[in-house]
Amino acid sequence: HCIFLMFVKVGLLYRSSMAFSQDSLANNGIKTVIDLRKKGTEPLFEHETSTRHHIPMVGSKAGLALLRSLPTSVLMKLILTCFKDVETIVAQEIMKSPESLAEFYVLVLENGDDVLPDIFSILSKEENYPIMFHCVAGKDRTGILAALVYALVSVDREIIIDDYSKSEHHLKSRKSDLGKYDQKLLLDGALMSPSHSMHYMLEAIDKRYGSVEIFLVQKIGIPQDHIEAVKNILTRANA
Repeated sequence: HCIFLMFVKVGLLYRSSMAFSQDSLANNGIKTVIDLRKKGTEPLFEHETSTRHHIPMVGSKAGLALLRSLPTSVLMKLILTCFKDVETIVAQEIMKSPESLAEFYVLVLENGDDVLPDIFSILSKEENYPIMFHCVAGKDRTGILAALVYALVSVDREIIIDDYSKSEHHLKSRKSDLGKYDQKLLLDGALMSPSHSMHYMLEAIDKRYGSVEIFLVQKIGIPQDHIEAVKNILTRANA
């Protein structure tokens, strides 16, 4: 009897915060960078050895859904401030608890059919690897995408959650540096990555759709051949 196990290949996919350099890309042989930050953000530097794709993880559809989900008290605060500090006020609402953070993750995913197909199109092409994807802190938008890919290639659920939850420890040591990129990272709770939030997100997808793969194909509309390509690129079989 042969037992076939799937192993995830190393050195093909990297997640990061904004705190990386041209040298780090070159040293790791990165061919493709997926920038998940909001619309209008400029590249950190000229990408000399890699191709940059700017695909905001929180697309137009998710942004609108987020505004619609805000409590009346937060909407009133936005109106009273004439929408002058929308991002900070919304960020504070999202980061007020592990539960609110988890609900934000699910909202982004369920309203991601205008961005996720483009991301997985890039991930499905072997010639694009090694790939690095990043947002600002490297744990929310980037953490969501990392969890989706991990789940697709059958990484143990506890490992996915543990990988995400470690982000907070690493980020806190660089809080002042990251604050130079985005002042919102200096807010209370901005760098938290509680295991409960990732557990909630993955459980919600499983309960509502059956699995991450079913969700991506049936809800988001990613072609099955793109899903299979990602799995084939990132895994190897051992007997």
